[in-house]
Amino acid sequence: MTSTRNASRNAARIFISYRRQDSEAAASRLAEDLRRHFADEQVFQDFSSIDPGADFVEAVQRGLDTCAAVVVVIGPDWLKVVDRSGRRRIDLPEDWVRHEVGESLRRPGVRVFPVLVGGADMPGVADLPVELQPLTRRQAFPLTVRHWPKDVAELAEHLRRVPGLDRPQRVTGLVDWLRKIGAGKGWRWSGVAVAVLAALGYWWSSSRDPAGPRVTKLADPPVVKPTDPPTARPAVAAPRTEPDLHPEAETTETARPARKAGEVFRDCSDCPEMVVIPAGRFLMGSPKGESGRSNDEGPQHEVAMAQPFAVGKYEVSFAEWDACVAAGGCRHRPDDAGWGRSRRPVVNVSWEDARTYVAWLAKKTGKGYRMLSEAEWEYAARAGTTSSYPWGNEAGQGRANFQGSGSQWSGKQTAPVGSFAPNRFGLYDMIGNAWEWTQDCWNESYSGAPAEGSPWLKGDCGRRVVRGGSWNLQPEDARAAFRSWVVPGDRDIILGFRLARKF
Repeated sequence: MTSTRNASRNAARIFISYRRQDSEAAASRLAEDLRRHFADEQVFQDFSSIDPGADFVEAVQRGLDTCAAVVVVIGPDWLKVVDRSGRRRIDLPEDWVRHEVGESLRRPGVRVFPVLVGGADMPGVADLPVELQPLTRRQAFPLTVRHWPKDVAELAEHLRRVPGLDRPQRVTGLVDWLRKIGAGKGWRWSGVAVAVLAALGYWWSSSRDPAGPRVTKLADPPVVKPTDPPTARPAVAAPRTEPDLHPEAETTETARPARKAGEVFRDCSDCPEMVVIPAGRFLMGSPKGESGRSNDEGPQHEVAMAQPFAVGKYEVSFAEWDACVAAGGCRHRPDDAGWGRSRRPVVNVSWEDARTYVAWLAKKTGKGYRMLSEAEWEYAARAGTTSSYPWGNEAGQGRANFQGSGSQWSGKQTAPVGSFAPNRFGLYDMIGNAWEWTQDCWNESYSGAPAEGSPWLKGDCGRRVVRGGSWNLQPEDARAAFRSWVVPGDRDIILGFRLARKF
């Protein structure tokens, strides 16, 4: 064991940082699972990677010196753990977690991945010492018990894109095995011989798998399906007078097993989390007797969603938008009104800004990202319900963020995404918080509206439909059926958006 570790001491590593009082079990399980995707010695976790009798401080420092990526495992008590005097450990200069994260953030070329376990939230800027505050700009990656194998496999894919961590497991395993056999027989492999053997291993892996060398596929975890609406009946698409926002992205999907309703996924470390929404049909609009109803919410009509599609689990956040700015895909850096960025929904973005973000993400991932149609938005918001709100006909206390909702942010500002319970589809903040842009042009009623969920691109396209209400609106304006419009070029502290994605 010792010789294997020493032989790869200069190899790029994945360093697992965690608090034992907070997430030791989760960190250990993650390290063990990552070793199925990478060479064993490429994953560094203190107690499992340090030999008995070795200097702990030197070993940890060496782990940091040779790492290409640092996975910061954050559980619910990551910030709360205190020493015997009651001081938060994260505030102490000698705290090892603070040292590990701080050093990683300072080092150019080292990728830092905050990984949330146990339902933990990402720390805010005010929660951290100054040198750790850049951590809040890193896109967090949640690991859930229900989807653990799938989540770990996805995390491994992101890690594999880090330079130095992209060597296939089969090749690494072959070289290490040959070295081990050779050591037992007294053989000495030259650097050239090892390189040749690695190339042969890569060729062997590729020839056996047309898609290239891959790690062993993990079994898909069981997925708990939400209550699906009735299966949709195929409908004839309504004619469009305006092309799709990004038709080129709709055709770039490669063949893969169908995702299941309720499945949560993310296409890249900076990408928003998406939830698979099942096919079905629903009554769009409001009945004539609904309190607060406007005439433009009718006539109520059936809409069929013939195919599943994905919707953003949350509204697009400032952290996700800022990643687009940092990558050069978005030029506009919206003002956060002093409320903070990170996990708050991005606001002060126009319909045209939202299109820019969608185009960047579609190009970055090669996936069919787009804005929701108005019908898709209402179908996703209702999640199989027919009441005024997804939770019933009463505005409720503390169930969403709008004027008079009873939340701590009501009538004051946006709330961090995911601050309230999700609807039955697993979507957060569909009601309140920030208005969400849709693709649709404005029409004064639903007469002649598409019946299969496509965007309505006829009507007044100088006004675009927004849905969901915002933090400063009255309860009747936050109902699932309520609709309004905004000029496409307008930006405001109440305007945000959410993504859709085709399979």
